Parts: sequence; C-alpha cells; structure tokens
Amino acid sequence: MYAQSKLTGEWLAADCSRAYVLRVESLFGGTNRPSTIDRILTALRSGQTMRLFHDRTVTPSYVDDVAEATWQLVDRRAPCGVYHCVNTGATTWLELGRTVAALRGLDPAGLVGVSVSEVTLRAPRPQFAGLSNERLAGAGVPMPGWKDAVARYLARAPA
Repeated sequence: MYAQSKLTGEWLAADCSRAYVLRVESLFGGTNRPSTIDRILTALRSGQTMRLFHDRTVTPSYVDDVAEATWQLVDRRAPCGVYHCVNTGATTWLELGRTVAALRGLDPAGLVGVSVSEVTLRAPRPQFAGLSNERLAGAGVPMPGWKDAVARYLARAPA
C-alpha cells in the first residue's frame, strides 16, 4: 500500500503541465518527529540496545540537502519529471548507526545487527532501497555524500 500510494501521487503529478517529483528515502533532520538517526542517538546515549538492519541498504536523505536541491531544480528550470533526491552513496542501517556513534564518540556496542527476514514490518520494504542521483547531477544539482550529511546534521543536533 505504501508504494502504491507513492506511485499514485507520481501519476497525478505527471498529469500536470510542469511538475517535479523528487523521490527521497530515509529522511532525517526534520522537526516534525524524530528520525532514525535521532532514535539511534537516544539509544547510544542511554546505553539501550537498538536493533538495526545489517542487510537492508538505504540512501539517507538530509532534509536540508533535499530542500536545497529542490530549490536548485526550480531555479535552474531543469526539465520537469522524476528525480531521485538523496544524499550520495548507500549504506545499511547498522553501518549508519556505527557512523553516528563514531561521529559522536559513543560506544556502538548497543547497536545490534538484525536481518530483514527476522523482523515483521507493518508494510513490506525492499531489502535494497538505494537510489541514484544520476539525473539530478545531470541537471547540475550535485548531492553531498550521506556521511557528510550525517556529520553536518549531528553538528547541529544537541550534544
């Protein structure tokens, strides 16, 4: 259902005479609710165990970078259509957690790798969810790497 609703939205946007559809994934940095990175930080600080997928690949997306890329697409009058808009590179959730721990100087011992096959999710998710920014870069809008984005986000987050 999750994917179907996204696809329906893309189809409706395609009916517009001038529209951009930006596909994002694994957003962090927004103010509406805590992201996975925020939950990882909370677990690391409190010494709690947190289970993270070691076999699900994602492309984290910092909302500040997505907003900037959106602005650049519109400002450059790039061709309309569908663009993947994520920070460059891909990682697993466990590697992302370990990166957060390293950047904050926290012990990653509480981060436990778990397989996607061991967890029942409310909605099925693809095991590989990596996206390529090739079309976005071709429009002159490069995206920073995910590690750089996480480091910038953590530099602004409360210690």
